[in-house]
Amino acid sequence: MPIRTDRDFQLISGVAEARENFTNCNRVEKWNGYYCNNENLAMLTFESMDDDKTKRILSPIEIIALNTTSRNVLNTFMDHCWDEFYTCLIRLSRFPTLIEGGKNIFYQIIYSSTPPKK
Repeated sequence: MPIRTDRDFQLISGVAEARENFTNCNRVEKWNGYYCNNENLAMLTFESMDDDKTKRILSPIEIIALNTTSRNVLNTFMDHCWDEFYTCLIRLSRFPTLIEGGKNIFYQIIYSSTPPKK
């Protein structure tokens, strides 16, 4: 029997800065993480659609909430292919992050390089 039977939930990192302002999250020591039952949490995923999207590094990218202290630093995914024993150095510029939505919550996305045009 499962201990939790909630229909909608999120499991998030045990890093305090990653969940500092998310509501309805409870720490689970065994997981080194948090169990959240919060319908305002959502996965935001964005990516470059420019021609150089697999060659140009855009990271790190910071996602900062403007009216809370929530902050997340995103890095690039690992290589998408291998040439025998070597990586092909092709990385897709796609970035997922967890955010809490709701009325009057605003985020700023800060690129460490030139943002993509598409």
